[in-house]
Amino acid sequence: MTRPGGLVFAAALSRYIAFGRVALAREAQASVPGEWLDLIAAGVPTRGGRFPAGHFHTAEELEAELVAAGLAVEEVVGVEGPAGLFLESSRTVDDDIREAALVIARASSSAPAIRDFSAHLLAIARV
Repeated sequence: MTRPGGLVFAAALSRYIAFGRVALAREAQASVPGEWLDLIAAGVPTRGGRFPAGHFHTAEELEAELVAAGLAVEEVVGVEGPAGLFLESSRTVDDDIREAALVIARASSSAPAIRDFSAHLLAIARV
């Protein structure tokens, strides 16, 4: 239990990065159109995905869930930034590229149009 005024941190998997991972996979899944629509519209995982029993959020959805739970949301940020998926899938990355990805992640972490392109979302709220 968190005391009044205490901080609560909530993490979520991003819906759009999940869609990107599925859409850009080398081997497309059999029932692509319906599953992609369910993923992008409602956060429903695709069959055979890495998190089959999970739910993929948008930053706005994560914030709304916390507000509905009675919390005051201070911020929702993207953690890895838009280059995170690239870094995760690359075996070797030069230090310059890794540093550029970090700069992009920091600069875009709270930009509403970009933060959903991080693999993970982090919400900070108060009781």
